[in-house]
Amino acid sequence: MEERGMMKDGKTITDQVILNNQEKWIAPNHQALGKQVIDTCEKEVSPEKSTKCDIAVDYVMCLVKRG
Repeated sequence: MEERGMMKDGKTITDQVILNNQEKWIAPNHQALGKQVIDTCEKEVSPEKSTKCDIAVDYVMCLVKRG
């Protein structure tokens, strides 16, 4: 996630995640659904994990589960 600019200092950067989502999905309804998933995962994934890798894995797993 860091390489794509979606994480810095062990925290996700929501705006970058949304931009990444917009690159993947052209249809506005898909982008809206993607934003809902991103918002949900931002609330569910704890930034208190011990490493940025743990946070990234939990975040991606949430995206897969919800998306």
